Amino acid sequence: MPYFQYDTVWGGMFLRGTDGDLAYYTDFGFPYYNDHHFHLGYFLYAIAYYAKHHSDWANTHKHRIYALARDVGNPSYKDTFFPVARQKDIYLGFSWATGIVPGSRQEESSSEALNCYHALAALGDAYNDDVLKHTGQAMEITSVREYWHVRDHNENNFPPLLQDFGAVGMIAEGNFYVYTLNWGCAPNVFPMRHGCLVGIQVIPITAVSKYWMDRVWIYPFQ
Repeated sequence: MPYFQYDTVWGGMFLRGTDGDLAYYTDFGFPYYNDHHFHLGYFLYAIAYYAKHHSDWANTHKHRIYALARDVGNPSYKDTFFPVARQKDIYLGFSWATGIVPGSRQEESSSEALNCYHALAALGDAYNDDVLKHTGQAMEITSVREYWHVRDHNENNFPPLLQDFGAVGMIAEGNFYVYTLNWGCAPNVFPMRHGCLVGIQVIPITAVSKYWMDRVWIYPFQ
């Protein structure tokens, strides 16, 4: 069974590939820091809500839990064990999913990124840690609504194709707005393909999804 270990080279929580391989594509590149905020977000979301109602367990395992949180949401340059907000591009206001693999940076699922940062905020709430809570709250909703969603106020920023369909598949460093995905969607034809593209900007649906999945954005998909 794989388990988390601390990587002293890159400063992060390392999880060996589930099949024992260390190729770039293994587990979506997680051993190479691809998608850490996506993957750890699901762990942290579950932990945060469990810890809220099981304080004894939360306090017993706080050191381990905070190690996962610091991997993707470390707020301080004084923490020499983890980079500050690993996936986050502070200048652009959103995250890159790409880790240390070769090639340009990109991110597909804006909603999974938001899930991670909501999880950090919820974890901060569970531990009465305002710094962690505010770190999660400060991340990304505004930039997702601006760059991933076609809305009335920003539609002219998008190519005509995307203006008609309401969402991008990913943002890539070389092309920025991209109407595609890095994985197969069967059947790979419209409108099913578009369903996959929109779906990856929706999942997982949580208590805070309402802050970016509103009627204005959803209307073009009807």
